[in-house]
Amino acid sequence: MEVTNNGDMGQQAPKRAALEQRKAEKELYRYVEYSFFARQLPRDWYSFLDLYMNFNGRLGRTELALRGALLFTGLCCLVILFMGCVAMFSLFQSAVGAILLLGIWLGLWIVIAICGFSLVVRRLHDLDKRGWWSLLLLLPIINIGFVVYLVLNKGKLKSNRFGTIGGV
Repeated sequence: MEVTNNGDMGQQAPKRAALEQRKAEKELYRYVEYSFFARQLPRDWYSFLDLYMNFNGRLGRTELALRGALLFTGLCCLVILFMGCVAMFSLFQSAVGAILLLGIWLGLWIVIAICGFSLVVRRLHDLDKRGWWSLLLLLPIINIGFVVYLVLNKGKLKSNRFGTIGGV
């Protein structure tokens, strides 16, 4: 038993236990915060730019699948929004609103396309290939085989010219 300044025995043990419990909770939070799945969602604009618009580094197959699924979900929501708004504007026969909406939709689609190319470029870096190979996505029919290649091939296990494993 420990002796405190007041001479009370055992007073420090509960405080130490509470401190250890808080420390364990903090470690658990840190694990959740830095876990694989939590890192796939952007927290702010800077993390969005780092996760989805960064053309440097490497990206594994699972990260490609998760981030690609998030982008695909966003694209589906964008298409549904566009279809609903076109139906609404055609119902009210508002040409100005339709043109404005088309401009906004096109801008968002370009952002999603750039994000998708960023993911593909970093996946190619993981395979020790140059990012220019991502232009194969623009060719019909060939792009299907290219996506299968990206998803099925394992990345290089060692560091390559594009960085280390996990981007560390």
